[in-house]
Amino acid sequence: MHRDNVDLDHGTITIDPHTGTLHESGHSRWLGAPKTASSARVITLPPFLIGLLRQHLQRHDHEFIFTTKTGKWWWRSTFLRRVLQPAVNGNENNPQQRVRDCPH
Repeated sequence: MHRDNVDLDHGTITIDPHTGTLHESGHSRWLGAPKTASSARVITLPPFLIGLLRQHLQRHDHEFIFTTKTGKWWWRSTFLRRVLQPAVNGNENNPQQRVRDCPH
C-alpha cells in the first residue's frame, strides 16, 4: 500500500483500481489491478487503527507502508509468518494462531 493511498485525517484507505494489489508469480512481484472491480474502493478505518498507522508512518520512511526494514515489498508468505500471525496472536514472539483461524 502506497502512502498516497492513506488519508489519516479523513480516516480512509483507497484501494487504487490500477495499482491496488501486490501480485506474485514465481520470483516476481508487481503492483496491478485488484482481482475484481469491486475491490477498488475507499475503506473507512476504525479510530484505533488510525492512531496505530499514524505512529507507524512517523517512524517509517519508505514509499510503501508495509515493507521490510530496507523498504522492499514483503513476499506474502513471509509477511503472514513474520508480521500478521504474531499480530493476530498478540505476541510477536509466539505466533501460534493462523490467519485462517480468524473469523471473517
